[in-house]
Amino acid sequence: MTTFSAVVCTLARPDRLRRALGALVACDPAPLEILVIDGDEAGSARAVVDGFPGVRWVPSPRGLTRQRNRGIDEAGGDVVAFFDDDAVPAPDVFAWLARAYAEPGVVGATGRVVEPGDHRRGGRGSLARRLATGWGKPGTFTAGGYPRRFPPIEGDFDVEFMQGAFLTARRSLAAELRFDESLPGYGLAEDEDFSRRLSQRGRIRYLGGAAVHHDNEGFGGRDRRAFGRDVVVHRTHLFRKNFPQTPLARAAFRYHLVVLVAHRVVNRDWDGVRGLLDGMAEVRAAGRAAGVVMVSSHARHGGSERYLERLADALGHDVVRAVVSLEDGPMVQRLRAAGWVVDVVPTGARLSLLAGAWRLRRRLREVGADVVHANGVKAALVCVLAGARPVWVKHDFSWDGPLVRLVGLRCAEVVGVSDAVVEVFRPVPRINVSVVPTGVQVPAVDADAARAEVRALVGRDGPVLTVVGRFHPVKGHLDLLRAAPPGAVVLFIGDDEPSAPEHGRRVRDEARMSGAVVLTGRDDALTLLAGSDVAVVPSGPEGFGLVAAEAMALGVPVVAYAAGALPEVLGDAGLFVPPGDVRALREAIARVLADADLRARMVVAGRSRVATRFDHDRWVESMRSRYEASRTMRS
Repeated sequence: MTTFSAVVCTLARPDRLRRALGALVACDPAPLEILVIDGDEAGSARAVVDGFPGVRWVPSPRGLTRQRNRGIDEAGGDVVAFFDDDAVPAPDVFAWLARAYAEPGVVGATGRVVEPGDHRRGGRGSLARRLATGWGKPGTFTAGGYPRRFPPIEGDFDVEFMQGAFLTARRSLAAELRFDESLPGYGLAEDEDFSRRLSQRGRIRYLGGAAVHHDNEGFGGRDRRAFGRDVVVHRTHLFRKNFPQTPLARAAFRYHLVVLVAHRVVNRDWDGVRGLLDGMAEVRAAGRAAGVVMVSSHARHGGSERYLERLADALGHDVVRAVVSLEDGPMVQRLRAAGWVVDVVPTGARLSLLAGAWRLRRRLREVGADVVHANGVKAALVCVLAGARPVWVKHDFSWDGPLVRLVGLRCAEVVGVSDAVVEVFRPVPRINVSVVPTGVQVPAVDADAARAEVRALVGRDGPVLTVVGRFHPVKGHLDLLRAAPPGAVVLFIGDDEPSAPEHGRRVRDEARMSGAVVLTGRDDALTLLAGSDVAVVPSGPEGFGLVAAEAMALGVPVVAYAAGALPEVLGDAGLFVPPGDVRALREAIARVLADADLRARMVVAGRSRVATRFDHDRWVESMRSRYEASRTMRS
């Protein structure tokens, strides 16, 4: 039997929340659990929750997308059902949902959302609304990314979007897709974005018998001008992210913006008109060069450096005006070879930080950038000391503690590559935090040819276990040497880590004695990874685990330590063991090698996970939107 986790996201509306919870606890059948995700740092919802035994209060950073993702993480049911705190479900709503989810192909379900009229003219189901969105099927999107809404009606049929007031999804898929945390605020199309991506994974059912009464209070007291601006900015982001960018689609999108303005004019909502025009002006400005300076903590062979290189390449010179590295190293040479002008501002520790910050301050003034991208904690600290308010991309857990929180308070925004790396900021809700998972882009690889090349390189038969990464103790090379099952060949692909030269020598010595193969200076690591039987990630806490994500994209099973963000990145596509448990690691590798069905399931799940969570273009567009949001905050 399908179980449901009812999730109510709230922000300082105790009276509305009390009524919503009263309706939920009266449902028959009842949900498995009811969670209240409170975005108010004062915890105003806790007193309300205490009056409902069995209901769980969960604190969260402010922002509807963040609160909903927290609800997904906390939920234990098969289906997570989101209700607004001003929404009152009918007693039989979960009975209707259970019937829908009894069909295996159903991934989401919603129902009849009854609301008071929010406009005198042009409301849902009106002739004007139908003309504005074309005569396509109700519940679908236009080519320009605008939803074809409809009034509450009877009957059951498939749709492509759900209102956030009553939105449900299978929890396993919700955990993969998640809500886009680059969309701040409340009630600004995040439900359409989630629904659109969910609809591409299966059927979403509209259930005319499942009723929810929604006061839609969130729009009544809102600054109409600010809301209108956010509508345009958010819809532009979602259109670019989720819909083909054809000339016809762009024309349809612009047409919808004109219709929105006309709609506000007809309803004499002059603040709304001004807000829409503000948003259009901002989007037009965003079409010009954003003027980003990227500042990198390091210049080695690590994942954060690869992140910066790939993002700069995708954004291009029109957006990225300059790159500054706080040390010299291989990344500087790679970027210069690719045509980038890179300034090196050597910055060590203590007083050297201040000297580096002074030089960086002068460079930022010379460039005149709109946005500073701080790539790593050291870069963020130096940027803050230089007087900038950067967008700090946080890659790992370095320096986590009070210092990191102080730096975060001085940043325009902290963008985590995973939920794990921003957990440190949870006690400080004033820090503007979002999560943008790193996009994955791998070359097209002929798996059979790659496998043959790998066998030729290792020089013998047997399954190949591969670790890709610099030779640093945290990467767990020596653990794999001890865990490799009999007959398996261990392949290490990486380069020396300047901060740990002794470890690199030890890996080579022990690899030589055990028959493992060490390859350095390779620019075809991903091709060789694709030719391996198992990718092993026996690392200490990884802030993201790019190699693990790339292995999934290449169709290679992954066995990993359950540390840092690796469980978050791999999900049900990886096989995990406790960190440091060499025996469990050996058993997990042996299990994958012996079970062809398990390998096949892991490969399918991995590729699906990359496609839904780590799309490269979506990552680039999300980062572009974070830069634009930062520029707006400064203006």
